[in-house]
Amino acid sequence: MRDKKTPQKSISMKSVNRIAGLLKVLSQNYSKVTDISQKIGLSRLTVYRLLQAMKNTGMVIEDPVNHTYYLGQLFYRLSLDTSKEHQYIIGIARTRMENLASTCQETVNLHIVIGIERVRLLTVVGPQSLTYVGNQNTVSHIWVGATGKILLAQMSDAEMQTIIDNITPFAVTPFTITDKEVLKREVKKVRKLGYATNIGEGAMGVASIAVPVYNYVSPASLSIVAPIERFEPHIKDYLPEIKKTAREISDELTKVSGLCISIEQRAKV
Repeated sequence: MRDKKTPQKSISMKSVNRIAGLLKVLSQNYSKVTDISQKIGLSRLTVYRLLQAMKNTGMVIEDPVNHTYYLGQLFYRLSLDTSKEHQYIIGIARTRMENLASTCQETVNLHIVIGIERVRLLTVVGPQSLTYVGNQNTVSHIWVGATGKILLAQMSDAEMQTIIDNITPFAVTPFTITDKEVLKREVKKVRKLGYATNIGEGAMGVASIAVPVYNYVSPASLSIVAPIERFEPHIKDYLPEIKKTAREISDELTKVSGLCISIEQRAKV
C-alpha cells in the first residue's frame, strides 16, 4: 500500500526511474513482459502498465501477435538523423564554431543530451596538421570527459541522479571517472566554475575544455579538443573565446525560440 504521506515529487521520480530502467532493458533485447519484470525487479502488472503508457507516447511499440515490446519510433527518429531533428541549433552554431576553430586552431564540437546518452550534432575540424577528430559514433557515454560533466551540470540534482542511477560508468581510459560519487562531486564543481576540463579522460593523449550552451530544449555544450602536448599548457587561455561563442549561440537560441525554458534556470535546485 502506498504511504499517503509520500510526496508527489518522490512518486514522480520513482516513475521516471522505472521508465528509465525499462528503456535500458529494452535496449538490451529483452522484449517479453515476464523477462523484463524479472530483469528490473517489478511485478508483471506494473511492467505491463508502464509499457502501455509508453506505447501511447511512441516510446515503445508492441508486436500484437507475440505481445513483445521494442523501442519505438520516437527514439529512432531522435537517434538516426540528429542533424535533421536539431537543424536549427546546428544552423545557429555552425558559422560561430567555424570562427572559433579558426581562432583557436583546434577542433570544436557541439553536443546535446538525448535520454541517458550524449549526441554529437556537429564537429568543425581545426586547421592544424595534427588534430583530434574522435570516433565516428555520434552517440557516446554521458559520463566521460569535460563534455559529459558540463552536460550533467546543467541538470537539476534530481535529473542528474536519475541519469547516474541508470548508467554503469566504466573506464574508457585509465583517467576516466568511474565512481558515481566522485562524478557527482566533479559536476558540482563544474556548476560553480561554469566550465569543465578533461585531460585524457575520454581518449589517451587528448585534452578538452567545455562550456554550456543555454536556452535549448536539451542540455547542450560547446567544446574544444586537441592533443594534450599542445593543448594542456594553454587550455584555460581558450576559455574567453569559447565562452563568448557559447554565449552568442545561447542568445540566438533565445531569439529563435522565445518560449524555451532556460536550461540555466533548470540547473538551480
